[in-house]
Parts: sequence; structure tokens; C-alpha cells
Amino acid sequence: MANCYSYEIIAESENAIFKNVDLTIVLTMKDSVRFKKDPLLLNLSKKTVFQINKGFRDCEKPESIKRTVEDLTHAYYIAFEYAKKYDNVIILEDDAEVLNYKVSHYKAIDDYIGSNEFSIISMGSLGFFNKKDDLFYESAGMTHSHTQAQIISKKTRNKVQKLILSKNFIGHIDKSYFAEQNVLIYHEPLIVQIVSETENFKNWDGPLWVHRVVANIQGLRYDKMGWYKAYLLCKMWAEIEEYKLYLFLLIIVLLLLYCKK
Repeated sequence: MANCYSYEIIAESENAIFKNVDLTIVLTMKDSVRFKKDPLLLNLSKKTVFQINKGFRDCEKPESIKRTVEDLTHAYYIAFEYAKKYDNVIILEDDAEVLNYKVSHYKAIDDYIGSNEFSIISMGSLGFFNKKDDLFYESAGMTHSHTQAQIISKKTRNKVQKLILSKNFIGHIDKSYFAEQNVLIYHEPLIVQIVSETENFKNWDGPLWVHRVVANIQGLRYDKMGWYKAYLLCKMWAEIEEYKLYLFLLIIVLLLLYCKK
């Protein structure tokens, strides 16, 4: 199984954006050309490496790995194993693209990491948002999705590794594993992905047409700028959650007024 992966250092920086992150691992496949070597991505941390995956069809892996969904989960497990000696680590999937180049956003996250404990910080995820504070949202329940750019603490990586083993690599890495880890989502989308019809996309749970429709509504299928619209939709849930008591009371008052007629 160790022969299923190889590593290549693709960048080192003496003036990385994140002072409190030790390593960036880019998850990619053998012969893939998807990753765009954006200077910002290559300067997020002190060192950036490719983790090159041969894939479950070309390399012997646990029998439970029969789809790209499980293969991605396995890739995360191996990346966490590789990063054992490091503290905070950024994991990028190879379709990650920079949407927002304002370094001040990344510095704000770094400052938070330097003075707070955390599990996972996402620089671009979706779900039903609940507002935590001025910097971050949280995903409600098991709605957390899109893991193309996350900062993961050492403690959480160890915890997720055990969880992955207990489930024998089965399930989506976002909803089955990360959604339980109190993910903080930065209030602006920074590093995103285009939701193209990859093999992994076609293996998502549920009808394929539903995923196509949702991605089209969110505006994520062809243009990364669609992430601003998607975040707006996610934040609408947070507004509803924040004011749901007032909305409920308003509905009651309107019903009482209506019933008096």
C-alpha cells in the first residue's frame, strides 16, 4: 500500500503567508495536470508537496475501496500519516483555485490560529451556515461539503484517522468524517473549486441530476465566481437561524390578526 503514493516537493518559502502552518499537501493523481501552480497557493506555508496517488485500480488497496469516493478518503488517511510530525497542515485537493487574493484574509485566519485552538478551518466550503463570529461560520449538522482547501490541526488529523479506520474508508470525506469535527468556515470564499463532472462527482450519493441542478443553481459548474452566490445562499440560512424566534412570533401575530377578521 505504501507504493500507492509518492511525494514531490514543489515549493519552499522563507516568507510564507501562514506563520502557524507547517506544511501544505496537494492531493493529486498520477499523470494529473489539474493543479494550477498559483504563486499564492505555493506560498501558503513553509513547504508544499504533491501527494501523488496511483489510484485504486492501479495499486492494491483495502478491499472496501471500490470507488473514487473511498479512494479520496484513503488519500486523506495517507496524507495524515505522512504529516504525523507536523502541527497544523493545509490539505489542498488538486482542483483548488484561488478566488480571493487579498492576503489580509489569510493573515486574519493565521492570527486566529496563533491564539486559538481549532479543529478544521475551511477556506471554501458550503452547507447550512450558522454564524460563529465576525470571522467564521459553522456548518449545521451534516451539511458540510467541499474540502478542497482546509487547515487541519494535528489533534483532529489523528482523530479523523481513527474514524476512517473504524469505518473502513467507507463514505465521503466531507460528510462522513469532517462534518463531525466542528469545522470553521471563513466568512468569505478564498480558495474554491469548479464543480466539474469528474468520476468522483458522478459517485456522489444521490441522483446525479440532483447534484447537477444544485451546482447550476449555486453557479459552481463553470465559473469560480459562482462561489459568491453560493456563499450568499449559505449565509441566508444563518440569518434565518439567528432570527427564527422573531420570525416565529411574527407568524403567530399575523395568524392571530387573520383569525380576528
